[in-house]
Amino acid sequence: MLQFLENCVVELYGLDMAATYQHAFVYIRQLAVHLRQAHAKIKAKQAHDQVYNWQTVHSVKVWARVLAQYAGVEQLQLLHYPLVQVLHGIIALVPTPRHFPLRLQCTRMLHMLAAATATPNKTPLFVNSAAFLLEVLQYGAFFKKPSAYSGKPPLIAHMLRAPDKLLGSRAYLVRHVDDMRRCVRATMLTAATLEHDLH
Repeated sequence: MLQFLENCVVELYGLDMAATYQHAFVYIRQLAVHLRQAHAKIKAKQAHDQVYNWQTVHSVKVWARVLAQYAGVEQLQLLHYPLVQVLHGIIALVPTPRHFPLRLQCTRMLHMLAAATATPNKTPLFVNSAAFLLEVLQYGAFFKKPSAYSGKPPLIAHMLRAPDKLLGSRAYLVRHVDDMRRCVRATMLTAATLEHDLH
């Protein structure tokens, strides 16, 4: 259902690019304001909850999809950088293992945006997400014996934060390594495309 709604919103914003720019500017700015407030109150307990929720994640995802779908529209290209900065800010807000699933979702959005800008006549948007991905591999649980977990294999794509019982489990670590591999591959492909276009 959410995917259908996202598709509808993306198609609707394709009808009038001037209105799309105005709406996108306002909403991406509002996301940045929420993020700035969360960074300012980071010491307060649960300050990050105003950003680390499904409403914000779906909002950012819709705008990433809109900008990716209409990446060739020059007016909307002005909003790529602010959206990338918002995604970087979300990733960096609380960089803990519990929030690795959200980090991977944001990284996928960055890759989607970068891939959409890769056209034969134009240099693609390069988004350096390797640092965010490699930081995950420094997580101590990767170097310890995994804990037991008897539940279903976790669907990391449907999580914002991992529950305590899942954090050190083999199932969680295996899923993370698999997702990390895909994300690192996407980062390398974007970098290779950019290097090829520059030469």
